Amino acid sequence: MNKQEKVKGLAGTLYIIFKVFFWAAIIFAAAFALGALLTVFLPSDLMKTANIESMRLSLGSTISFSIGDLGDVSFKPVLLAILISCAVALPLFAAICWQLAGILKTVKEDRPFADENAKRLMIIGIVLLNASWIFKVIETVTASVIITAFSIPNISISYNIVDSTILFMGLLVLILAGVFKYGSYLQNEYDATL
Repeated sequence: MNKQEKVKGLAGTLYIIFKVFFWAAIIFAAAFALGALLTVFLPSDLMKTANIESMRLSLGSTISFSIGDLGDVSFKPVLLAILISCAVALPLFAAICWQLAGILKTVKEDRPFADENAKRLMIIGIVLLNASWIFKVIETVTASVIITAFSIPNISISYNIVDSTILFMGLLVLILAGVFKYGSYLQNEYDATL
């Protein structure tokens, strides 16, 4: 088996994996949205923190703290914020998986510089640029809801407009989309001369 066949085989395997990720993300996003809808209609009394003396919370990898003596607090707003956050974030992940699967399909078909791959990379870049601020809004709102719901003292939230890492990745993918567009142009010129 030569290198090209190995690459095609790997592309085929990754194509299947990204299709599975896409459908899993869609199913989970729908489940989280349905869970959020059901949570809205559930009485707050069902979601009280009865008999919980302390709780440990972590927001991302940067903030971790323990809460003691919760009293009779409803965690319904926290659950609702988390469910809505997942229902919003997962479709972005699904969109990226769908585009990556399309790119891998063309690689498997021995057409890596197909015109549609530049468009797919452009879509991935745009999704990442939007995700850079959407994720920050989700993070800030969820943190605010947690702090308010559990009456956590002496904690303030600072909101960053964008996640610079995701923004940078989005810009790199947009540059890569331009490279692929030029590669597609060169491939078409080469094919036209033959």
